[in-house]
Amino acid sequence: MRYRSLGKTGLKVSAIGIGGIPIQRVNFEEAQKTLVSGFSKGITLIDTARAYTNSEEKIGSILRGYDRREEIIVATKSGSKTKDGMLADVEKSLVLLGIPVIHLYQLHGVNSEADLKQVMAPDGAYNALVEAKRNGKIKHIGITSHSCDILRKVIPQGFFETIQVPVNFIEQKPNLEIIQLAVDHGLGVLAMKPMGGGGGVFSNAVASLKWILLHPVSAAIPGMADVAEVEENVRAGDGDPACSSAELQQLEKDAATWSGKFCRRCDYCQPCPQEIIISLALRLDRFYSRFGYHIIYAKPDQITLRERAASCIECGECEKKCPYTLPIRQMLKDEIALVNTKAATLGLG
Repeated sequence: MRYRSLGKTGLKVSAIGIGGIPIQRVNFEEAQKTLVSGFSKGITLIDTARAYTNSEEKIGSILRGYDRREEIIVATKSGSKTKDGMLADVEKSLVLLGIPVIHLYQLHGVNSEADLKQVMAPDGAYNALVEAKRNGKIKHIGITSHSCDILRKVIPQGFFETIQVPVNFIEQKPNLEIIQLAVDHGLGVLAMKPMGGGGGVFSNAVASLKWILLHPVSAAIPGMADVAEVEENVRAGDGDPACSSAELQQLEKDAATWSGKFCRRCDYCQPCPQEIIISLALRLDRFYSRFGYHIIYAKPDQITLRERAASCIECGECEKKCPYTLPIRQMLKDEIALVNTKAATLGLG
């Protein structure tokens, strides 16, 4: 495993880190196998969040029993926008993670000018992190955002030591420009959604990670839910990250397939007045195809999900909130039509 500097924090992190979202979806035993497997293969960075339900709790329980836990760099984050809310979340994270100090605490999801104004106000979340750092509860302060405009504004201001931004073969510009801007100002860069988010949209996970590591990011942090995913992903952190011509061609093919209709599952489109779980509804065919239409399609929860997706009243509220300006209403129609066609072909009701 290769290691890189996390900006000017003085920390060295593995080029491949573990994203903590999938940890919440597996039981403790599977989570433990996954994390310990990653640690044994040289991964030293794990990134989670208060919003990831029980992810912090599981990670903390596993770290308490890991005899080399002092080697693991833990990053977490909170979407709280107020000082009091952020201070409370820092305390919760410390308790759940079971560590005396958190290496990196990040403002989570600062995606608009209104968000930025709120977190940077005197009673905003940023000052809570400054206080927590002063009191020795966290070591470094970062920010995560899906908005390059926001990051372009805050990077030169010197408030943050790291940024976390989507980086993958589809999202190349202006994201790569943001990476260089951050590096020029000494900030560490964590590449979230390196495979497109939510299980990935690239058919070659190793190639997609290698491509990211060709750029001056500190680490790519794909989510990992089992040992097999760990074993595949760590391959990108070994040796030369250069992609072969065949790998690049496959990445280009995958990117072309998703051009203009790539949902990152950031869920900023929520809530929906019709209670549609939009990020799931837009990926129904991929989900059913992966696990088998005959196995998944007729489950009650899936029937409910499809019925809700089909109940869209086209109010457009989701599109107003989408940071990527996706045509969500048309994408929902297309996805439902695709699923219904495949189900009919397979003789499913």
